Amino acid sequence: MMHARAHVFTLRLALRLGFRLGLGLGLGLTGCVVDLAPPAPLERPTLEQFKTVSPLMEQRCGSLDCHGSLARPFRVYGVRGLRFVDILNPDQALELVDPELVRANGSYPGTGGKPTSEAEYTQNWRSACALEPEKLTQVTRGELDPDALLLLKKPLGVEGHKGAAVFIKGSSDYVCITSWLDGEVSESECALALKNP
Repeated sequence: MMHARAHVFTLRLALRLGFRLGLGLGLGLTGCVVDLAPPAPLERPTLEQFKTVSPLMEQRCGSLDCHGSLARPFRVYGVRGLRFVDILNPDQALELVDPELVRANGSYPGTGGKPTSEAEYTQNWRSACALEPEKLTQVTRGELDPDALLLLKKPLGVEGHKGAAVFIKGSSDYVCITSWLDGEVSESECALALKNP
């Protein structure tokens, strides 16, 4: 009986201290409220149009020794390199530990196999949009030239790039990407760029 009373006493004491502490924190925090404006919304070119641009990025940038690597901030998934595995999906997560399943599904990195998936297109789009989101918003609004983006400066060789210059300004590669950034992707230029590796 004494043991049960000790627990009740301890519980009451803890509740009183918790209430006082909570009340003190609550009163102390009311003086620190800052009215922040919500951040400006980010704008980006569409994912649907990006699906025309992604194969070019996969071809030019997506090899395992380039941007088809988890170590790169700009990461390219697809049929030619790194494959995307949703680790939160139990069926897909098995691919990380079962090489036979990977081979059976045709998703072994760098070997081709199954075509680029919708999830991989989405990951590539997110990666391209996340490089410089504020600048990309300015480009999308027409406030900034697309050439100001790392997405173009690096492959053009304007800024240091381990892979050197990948294409030149005015080429079909360049027009493919800039047309997407401008909001109306040129399917013909993207197709031409893929034919000229």
